[in-house]
Amino acid sequence: MRGWGGRDPALRLAIGVFLLGVLGGVVPGVQDRQSAGAGPEAEDGREEDFVPRERPASLGRALGGFRPLAGDLSWLRVYEAWLAREPEAVRKRIRQTVTLCPEESFFWREGARILAYDLPVWRAGRALGSGGERSYRRWKGEGAREAVALLARGRLHRPEDPVLPGEIGRLYWQRLGNPERAVRFLAEAERLAEGGRASRFRRWRILAELEADRPDRPGEGTPGGRSGPGDP
Repeated sequence: MRGWGGRDPALRLAIGVFLLGVLGGVVPGVQDRQSAGAGPEAEDGREEDFVPRERPASLGRALGGFRPLAGDLSWLRVYEAWLAREPEAVRKRIRQTVTLCPEESFFWREGARILAYDLPVWRAGRALGSGGERSYRRWKGEGAREAVALLARGRLHRPEDPVLPGEIGRLYWQRLGNPERAVRFLAEAERLAEGGRASRFRRWRILAELEADRPDRPGEGTPGGRSGPGDP
């Protein structure tokens, strides 16, 4: 906390209250405008390669050294909505958080995992007994594509971060049933990573390649049921 108010707890509290006001007022409007101009590729994850082209402007830049605090406070609001299992609030607050602090890999990665893994389960749970079980596979795919789109946006801010293409690769492999495309992203993550982390991405890539070579594997778009390897 040294960078945002020194050792004075009253000053830190005042800054925190101010930033909460920013989170509740300014950011939603900015996010609405960003979402309106995002286009279908950013919304449903259909973009082919997700190659970083231009780093977009971020409200977080205006906060300067307060960005980490703003991101942490916003993530607490994500967690609050997550505990209440409110999907739309979770989505909105994830977008808000990565807008305030796009430099932090954790927000992109964990936000994508919530979209890909938690939201489809909540949706199926609410529809239990009314056809939700049959729709769960489709919802898994929708959640994974939404997560891929978020991670693709993160790559515009963090083009040298191996975690983001690594997560995209996992989603293509384990949730979208496309190990061929997964190999491309896992190879990119392996190239960007160093040391032990690179070896983990390499192991994932090799497993995805083996999956792609299976003659009896399900076709593209059929999410796999396996649980994935450990985090990098």
